[in-house]
Amino acid sequence: MLISHLLGLAIAANAGAPSALTIENCDFGEVMAFATAKCVVELSNGGDKIIRVSAIKAVKEGVTAHADAVVVPPHAKAYLDTSVDVGNAVGAVSYAFRLDTNEAGHPERSVRGSGFVLTTLDQARPEVDLGVVDLAAVARSKKAIMLSSHEIPAFRITRILEKPDWLDAEIASDGAELAVNARTDASLGLHDGFVKLEINTPRQKQVWISVKADIHGDIVPSANPLDMGLMRFGNRNEHMIRLTERSGRDFGVGKLQLEGIKGTLKQMPCEPVAKGCRMIRLTVSDQQPSGTLKGRIWVDLPGLHQRLPISLWGWIVAKDLKIGKIGPDTEQSTREGAATGPMSPAASAPNSLQTALKGVAAEAQAKVQPAPPGKGPLLKWTITNGNEVHGFQIFRATSETGPYLILNPTPVAAVKQAASYTYQWRDNAAERGKTYWYYIGMIKLDGSKQQLSGPQKVVAK
Repeated sequence: MLISHLLGLAIAANAGAPSALTIENCDFGEVMAFATAKCVVELSNGGDKIIRVSAIKAVKEGVTAHADAVVVPPHAKAYLDTSVDVGNAVGAVSYAFRLDTNEAGHPERSVRGSGFVLTTLDQARPEVDLGVVDLAAVARSKKAIMLSSHEIPAFRITRILEKPDWLDAEIASDGAELAVNARTDASLGLHDGFVKLEINTPRQKQVWISVKADIHGDIVPSANPLDMGLMRFGNRNEHMIRLTERSGRDFGVGKLQLEGIKGTLKQMPCEPVAKGCRMIRLTVSDQQPSGTLKGRIWVDLPGLHQRLPISLWGWIVAKDLKIGKIGPDTEQSTREGAATGPMSPAASAPNSLQTALKGVAAEAQAKVQPAPPGKGPLLKWTITNGNEVHGFQIFRATSETGPYLILNPTPVAAVKQAASYTYQWRDNAAERGKTYWYYIGMIKLDGSKQQLSGPQKVVAK
């Protein structure tokens, strides 16, 4: 889809008098999901007057920030101690915040806080998509998701903290699986929400599972959501939506309501005219503000005593605006490729740790990390491009079949370079003469986890 990519828009703004206050973005490093990160913002006052910085607020919904007011003396520095609740985030994050100041002409300033959010789960972003759910056969929509964590020997979901009201959820007897199903009284249309769970890992006390569904009744829209694509002001920005009664019976349409978008709706007959068919024409107004469009059509179905929501999204810009698109870098960051599942022993990787981690002959020319001190088993691995990697974790078991537990909760940091690099890590906690099995796990910048090798047997010397 055209607007599945980011669209870059150049916006000119009239610059006023330059601000005397210089604000440095802050880095809060690594933090666990649902934790509070500490971020120190450096403020420099190059002017002759005191500047007071007061309220701080996050731009992104669902992210909160807290900070006490601070006074920045003339020609001096001050520091704003900020705490950021990262919530359900995972991976590399960067949050924008607004700061209120008393500086004339600059009452509001911006700053960014960046860092990396880790999760104890092997699944970085657990999700269940129920797909299209027919209310007449809702029992068939039931799906289950298995969660796991290599942080403790017996991972369990301990209880359900919260769930959407359109959903039923149940923890399996083993405590590692959650089953979800749309309720028979769920409203029509697209649904998404989180099932919030309490878990028994020491470093992270909860996890959220994203659940999605498209609930269908007797009357179904031709598209939901309706992708209106890229529109331009001055054009005839019309879109047709077909409503069909699945058994072919006639039906009536009541009030039509447009939410979140400026425009008009009109009910029309289908062409050719057919029983069990109605059309809705949506016309987007030129009074609509430019940029992203996100809204909804509500269709009253009086014969069924239901309201059918149809989600809308698109983009509208000036008629002569030139647009460029920015897409993600899809290049592989490591030679091992993608795994079949997060941290799974069945991942598509070589069976031998020695084979997987020694890599190609070019490894001989790779930069090598110094070996850590000690006498425990020394593990070595090489990747060819670390630019999309956050770090590495080492897992150990006393038998080939596991269970495997993480040895370094704080990952070995990846070297950000598009060249081969060899890492070394030593297990100084290994007992001499004891047999262990190891494998290496990789955490990518998006928070996803991948196993780099199959288990390898090592006898500690």
